[in-house]
Amino acid sequence: MTIPAYDVIAIRYAKQDLRSEGHMFMGGDHNKMIHGLDFFTYVLRGGGKTWIVDTGMTAKEATRMGRKYDFICRPSEALKEIGIDAATAADVILTHAHFDHVGTLEDYPKAMFHIQDEEMIHVTGRDMTHAPFRAAYHPDDIKPLIDLIYGGRMTFHKGDVSLAPGLEFILIGGHARGQAILRVNTKRGPIVLA
Repeated sequence: MTIPAYDVIAIRYAKQDLRSEGHMFMGGDHNKMIHGLDFFTYVLRGGGKTWIVDTGMTAKEATRMGRKYDFICRPSEALKEIGIDAATAADVILTHAHFDHVGTLEDYPKAMFHIQDEEMIHVTGRDMTHAPFRAAYHPDDIKPLIDLIYGGRMTFHKGDVSLAPGLEFILIGGHARGQAILRVNTKRGPIVLA
C-alpha cells in the first residue's frame, strides 16, 4: 500500500510581539514581558481528503481571556482564500482545548471533530477545580465541545492512533493533559506538527 504524501499549509491568523511571562508559565511574573507567539491553524491535504487542525480564536475570545493579540484574519476566512469552505469541512482535529485552539468551532457546522479522551476528561473533570489548570480554558469554549458530543460530531481517541494512512494522532500530554501532536507523511518525509 502506498502511503499518501500530505501537503501541509500553515495559516498564521494572529500574532503577539511580546507577552506576559505569567501567560506562558505557571507562577510566571505577569509584569515581565517576554518574546511573543504567532498563532496558527493548519490544513492537511492528501489521500483524497482535507483535514483542518485546530480552529483558532477571535479577538473576542482573546479579550475575554485578558490577552491582547494582533489579529490578521479569522481562520475560516483564510481557508476561503485557499479554496476551503469551513462550512463544509469534513474533519477537524483538535490538538487540545485551550481557548486559542477551539475558539471558532461554529465556523465548521458539518465537520466531525477529533480529540483525545484525556483532553475531555481534563477540561470537564476534577482538573478544572484547580485555578492554575483553568487559566487557559474558558467555559464558553468548553460548552461547545460538549454540544458536539451530543450532536454526534465528536470522535474520541485513546492514545496514539492512525487517523488515516500517513496521519498519526499521538498523545503526549504536558502542555495540557490531552495534548496531542500529529505525525504527517509529506513528500519530504514525515513531519511533526506540535
